[in-house]
This record gives sequence, C-alpha cells and structure tokens, in this order.
Amino acid sequence: MLPHRHSKPRRVAAIGAAALSVAASPAWVVVAEAWEGGEHPSTLFVHPLKTVMNETMDPTRLYALNEFNYPKFRSQIFYLYLHAFTTGEQAQYIDPQQAESRLNELVQRGMGVMAFTGDRLVGVVLGLPLRYDGDFPALEMPNLPIDTTLYIAELMVHADLRGRGVGTALIGELLSRAAETHTDAVIRVWEENKPALLLYNKLGFHPVATITQTKKHVSGESFEMKKIYLHKHLSISPPV
Repeated sequence: MLPHRHSKPRRVAAIGAAALSVAASPAWVVVAEAWEGGEHPSTLFVHPLKTVMNETMDPTRLYALNEFNYPKFRSQIFYLYLHAFTTGEQAQYIDPQQAESRLNELVQRGMGVMAFTGDRLVGVVLGLPLRYDGDFPALEMPNLPIDTTLYIAELMVHADLRGRGVGTALIGELLSRAAETHTDAVIRVWEENKPALLLYNKLGFHPVATITQTKKHVSGESFEMKKIYLHKHLSISPPV
C-alpha cells in the first residue's frame, strides 16, 4: 500500500559508506533519508560546511530514480540527456526517439539517482546489469559476472555544475546502493575525457578493455570514438 502524499516519511536507511568515501570534498557532508513506496524518492541532502574558494552553491539533493517516480521527471531527464551529449567537446547527434527509448529501458531494467538544486534537475546517473550492454567485450573478462556487475550506462551533469562534485556524489550513491546486490561495477568513457578518467581512477576504477564506436557529429559528419571500460570491485557482496 502506498503512503499518503502528506504522510510523514519513514526513515529507513542511513548514508552508505561508499557515498561518504567519494564525497566531492571535505567541505560537504551527506545525510540520507529514504521514503518507502509511492512517488516519494529517497533523498540525500548535501549541505556545505564551509565556503570553498569563495564559491557559493545551492544545496544539492539526490533522489533515487525508479519506475515509480520516473514518469514525473521523464521530460526533465530527457532534456538533460540531450543537453549533456549534444554540447561541449563530446557533442554528437542524438536521435530524440532513440534517446527516449534508451532512457525508458535503463529505468525499467536498472537503477538511478537524480541531482537537484532547488527545483532544477542538474544531474542523473543510470546503471543496469552488464548483461544488457551489447558492446562490452565479454571475452576479454570471462570471469566477470555479467548478472551481478553494475554497468554505469549514463552519467549526465548540466554544464553549469560540472566540476563541482555533482557527478562524484551521483556515482558514489549509486555504488552504495548497488553494493547491496552487485559484486562489481563497470563504466565506459571516451579516452579523451581526461577529467572523467581522473575521477573514475580516484573512485577505484581501473581500465580493463577498449572498443571503438562510430558516432555522428551534430554537423552530420561521422567520427570514431575510442571508449575505455573501467572496472571496480564493490566492497559488499550480494546476500547468499
């Protein structure tokens, strides 16, 4: 039975150790409060303990993304996805229908976390079992369990907030949640995305395989992107 919209939330979880270990900086502390059922997502409030380099920022809240609350935020996630991948150095053409289908599939088969500043969606991370990634060169890692390995399929952060720890917090919370049911995690990144590679290395990911993908630039021209798969063992094994 779903809780009433105005009923008091029941606290059912504390922040996971993994999320604390990947906090954006010592200037941030994360407090978790989870909601059961309904459209109420679990919420993380990130509160600044001090001003870092005279930079001010509104509190960022992280919400669990699932099939129950996805319809409410679908359009915001869709536009953030288009913004993240059609702008900047990695800008490429994204077919809107394919993008919508992909997002629907990721939410249906996996798990996610959303980041908000105020009412504005500024980041999303989505993951699902590695079994569903058709590009992963499984023969290069035959001992990796594809059903209990989380594939972090999409990480998108609005350009205005990149470099402020939003992506780090999103991945940290996703890994914390995934550790309850997964043994490993894998993420794929463009070899030229040095900031992302540095971040994932700090989070304990190590390169294990590479692939080459053909993409289409926003101008319509095709180009190749070399992608690197990175792997990390999760500290908590699935229950027996």
